[in-house]
Amino acid sequence: MIKAVVFDVGGVLLRLDESKYYTHISNISGVSYDDVRKTLHSLEKYSYAGKMSAEEFSSAVASKLGIKKKEVGWLDFVKNNASVDKEVSELAFQLHRRYITGILTNADRSRYRYVVAHFKKEMHIDSFDYRFASCYMGIIKPSKRIFKYVVKHIGVVPGEVIFIDDHKENVDGARSIGMNSILFNNLHDNVNYLRAQIEKFTK
Repeated sequence: MIKAVVFDVGGVLLRLDESKYYTHISNISGVSYDDVRKTLHSLEKYSYAGKMSAEEFSSAVASKLGIKKKEVGWLDFVKNNASVDKEVSELAFQLHRRYITGILTNADRSRYRYVVAHFKKEMHIDSFDYRFASCYMGIIKPSKRIFKYVVKHIGVVPGEVIFIDDHKENVDGARSIGMNSILFNNLHDNVNYLRAQIEKFTK
């Protein structure tokens, strides 16, 4: 029996096309898109785990890519490009009436704080029973440890949870401990698809 539904934020509850950020940094740095993406991913894991501040992250990116620190614009990109997927957020709000709901996001503290404060009403932040952010946990998806932490703190077993994420490696990580998982990306999947996938587990 399903008792809890846990949502990722970026790409699920929040529309944010990170590829635009990589393209922007590639254009101003002259570094290829793939190398920009690899550089950022290599540093994100420290920022997401709360082991690197936003200032330190910006300094490291600027140094590696040969751009000015102010050009990194890590938080500015979110401020200028992020928007709530209102249909998915409304679905999460509706599910809260029947199930325990939560969010589980890989995020650095600056982005997480901004999203929670700025989109609080649109995303129905206060309706989620649990909010798990990697930057405060010291663990990032797709580590098995983060999923085990989530189910333990919610007070359920993995098979009683549905986890929704836009990255296959995170979905696979959740499945590896027995969680029911759905791969969903709001940039190309619609809410009806997500609703149908959830219903498969809740019938």
